Amino acid sequence: MLTPKQSRVVIWASDPRMEEVLIRNAALIAQARVAGMEVVHAAPYLGSGRDTSEGDNACNTRIVEEAGEKFAPHEPCDLFITNWENDAERMQAFLRFVMEANAEALVFKECRDEPVRRLVVPIGDGVRAMEQMWIARQLARAWGAPVHGLRIVPRAAGLPLGNPMAETHFNRIRELARLEAGMMGLEPAIEVRFADNVAAAIVSEACLGDFFVLGAPNYGRMSQHFHNSIPDEVVRSVPCSAVMVVGKRTKVRTLRQIFWDQTVGVNLKPHDKAEVVAMLVDRLVDARQVPASLRDNILSTVMERDRLRPTAVGHETAFPRATVPGLASIVGCLGICPHGVRFDMEDEQPTKFVFLLLTPSDFHGEYLSTLAQIARCMIHPDVRARLLKCSTPTEVAFLLNGE
Repeated sequence: MLTPKQSRVVIWASDPRMEEVLIRNAALIAQARVAGMEVVHAAPYLGSGRDTSEGDNACNTRIVEEAGEKFAPHEPCDLFITNWENDAERMQAFLRFVMEANAEALVFKECRDEPVRRLVVPIGDGVRAMEQMWIARQLARAWGAPVHGLRIVPRAAGLPLGNPMAETHFNRIRELARLEAGMMGLEPAIEVRFADNVAAAIVSEACLGDFFVLGAPNYGRMSQHFHNSIPDEVVRSVPCSAVMVVGKRTKVRTLRQIFWDQTVGVNLKPHDKAEVVAMLVDRLVDARQVPASLRDNILSTVMERDRLRPTAVGHETAFPRATVPGLASIVGCLGICPHGVRFDMEDEQPTKFVFLLLTPSDFHGEYLSTLAQIARCMIHPDVRARLLKCSTPTEVAFLLNGE
């Protein structure tokens, strides 16, 4: 079997009362993200007994830096899990540290005294939305709660209500959110609406028993001016628990860098999904993208993963995947099957576009970025129709890149 390398999760507890919650959530995420992930517990209680005569801002920055040096001096951390800081400067210092470490982070606010009844995910689109949905899926499975996707469109940036194009615009946003959620293994209800104030609209959705899964603001805002950002305002306003998902900066690769002449197959005619996956794995072997010695292991891993969680996500598209230790980056192969192939017995439509993705075990962010790019292409019926008309891999590669 292919064995992924262990990742490193650090529990950073500045509030002793949050330790138990953070450890429990860290174990949940560690188990789901990579089998055998190591969880490192480090709990420097930031600020306790410290001399703050040098000034609160400088002191908080120094506390965070010293705490980071204490438990992460020798090897990088993949994910920090911490509690929400009510002190704005201390929160800012922590987020700056995480960004400089180029790590991911989950920042939990815990205030629930009752079971979670619903996970609310206020989303935009792209990789950040998918990061939120991935976390929501793990929590939903653990807690047995439904997921509610919420997309607030700023009124100034949208079409006025009553405009005949508004409904089409809403439907496109909703369908993209559903496709991205499907890639993460979710089938949430998706609500889309206009609002003058995005943060206020999100807060108005909150009910007792909700748990909010929020995305972080853009990197510029997060590094210097997190206070009063949308997630900060929401967390301070809702009467329920929440987590903010902070993704790492990843080098964005274009689809054409992953799917090129030798890693695209057109006019394939497989009898079933096992045959099309085998075709794509063999194409990667022939293109020297993966060693021939790993061929059978990759194939069995992909099929086992699909058996546990079907990878067809609608829009005639499927995303079979395997983690392959030792890869330098994501490797992909696209197979276009004009007559379709059944990936899931419940599919209303046969799958015509099969994106096989092989990833290193530590490329979570780049993987989600790639999925987000694919989703933005495959949501459009006209793009799918044009892909089916392509007679050469080169045409496909140019089309995927919007050329």
